Amino acid sequence: MIPNSLIQKARDFAYSQAEKHEAPSPNNFDYINSVDQRLANELHASKDIVLIATTLSDCMLGPAFKVGDLSQHINMAIEEAGCLNSRYLQK
Repeated sequence: MIPNSLIQKARDFAYSQAEKHEAPSPNNFDYINSVDQRLANELHASKDIVLIATTLSDCMLGPAFKVGDLSQHINMAIEEAGCLNSRYLQK
C-alpha cells in the first residue's frame, strides 16, 4: 500500500508543475485519473499504484514542451518520481 501522504505529495507536485508550465490542464489530470481508477477496478489492479503512476506520468509534459522535446516527458517524469520518493523517504 502506498501511503496517502506520498500520493498527496505526488498530486501536489503534479498540479504545481501543470500550473507552472500551463500543461496539462488540471481537468486533464482529474479526467485521466478517474478513467484509470475505473480501469484499475475492472482489472483488479492496485488503485494506489495506478493513481500515483497516472499522476506522475504526465507531470513533466509542461517542462518537456518548454524544452521542445515531448518525447522525453516520461523519462523526465521517472527521474522526478525518483526525486520525489527520495525526498519523501528522508522525512
